[in-house]
Parts: sequence; C-alpha cells; structure tokens
Amino acid sequence: MKAGHILLATAVGVGVFTGGCAAIGLWKTTKPETASSPAKESPPTEPSPKEAAPKEATREEPIPLRRQDPKVIAYMTSVRRAIDLQWVYPTAALRQRVEGKLTLELTILESGQLGEIRVVRSSGISMLDEEAMRAVKAAAPFKPIPPGIGRDRMTIVTTFDYSDNRPK
Repeated sequence: MKAGHILLATAVGVGVFTGGCAAIGLWKTTKPETASSPAKESPPTEPSPKEAAPKEATREEPIPLRRQDPKVIAYMTSVRRAIDLQWVYPTAALRQRVEGKLTLELTILESGQLGEIRVVRSSGISMLDEEAMRAVKAAAPFKPIPPGIGRDRMTIVTTFDYSDNRPK
C-alpha cells in the first residue's frame, strides 16, 4: 500500500444462523480527499495475507452443542461425545431423587483447550451444576477446531437435564 492511502474494512454482508453470526469483509483502499480533487475510490482489492481479516470476532453468539449445521456437526458431535463420557448423575442426587436442568456456556480454543466455562442458567441445585462443570472440564482438551470451520475459538451453549426416570 502506498503512503497516504488508508485501509478501510467494510462489512458488506451478514449471515445469521441460530446461535451466531458471521460478517464478510470487503477491503478497499482510498486516497485522502484534498481541496483540489475529490476522492475517487479504487475498485475492491484482495487483502494481502498480512492485511487479511481475522477468522471470526473473538466474542460471537454461542452455538448450540446440538447444532445441525453441516459445517460444524462433526466437530460438535465429537465435543458432545467427550462430555457425555464424563457426565454422571451424582449418586447423592439420585438417592434423594433430585432433578434439575442447567445451561452451560463453554469456549473451546483453536487448539482444543477449554478457554472459559460458565453457568448461564443454574439448576438451583449446586451438586448438579458442579457435576456438569466437572464433566466439561474432564472432557477437555477437545480435538482442535478444524480449519474448515474458520474460527479460532468456539463458544458453545449446552443444557444438562438431570431427570430421574425410575419408577416412584
């Protein structure tokens, strides 16, 4: 890029899907306006690798773990299986016939490491919330996020439903 040019990034489209959105950037260069000549836009150009837009904003809407989008379904299935292998109904909760439903939000980094985890909606029973958090932490690290997904992190929302289906 020549001296005196500025680089502008403009979002020209937004694709919205359940649990998140993605913006497509159009890069163009313009010369600064001077009093003697009005600015003329040059046609859109491809960014150089150094100027390329990031994969995705670091804080996006959470994606449901059971999302059926072909782009992420295989990865989400592997995350769900890893968590399911660790998740148990606490024995004390079963003995007391305690039931509850909670929602967690977790962030998986590009490497598969667990970035953040938080309770979005508590079950109201600490032993159930703690077991769900323990299961997610025990399942990590997950597989690295595949390059085809185009994200350097994924924020996922999932629900844990503790229902005692034994006859009363």
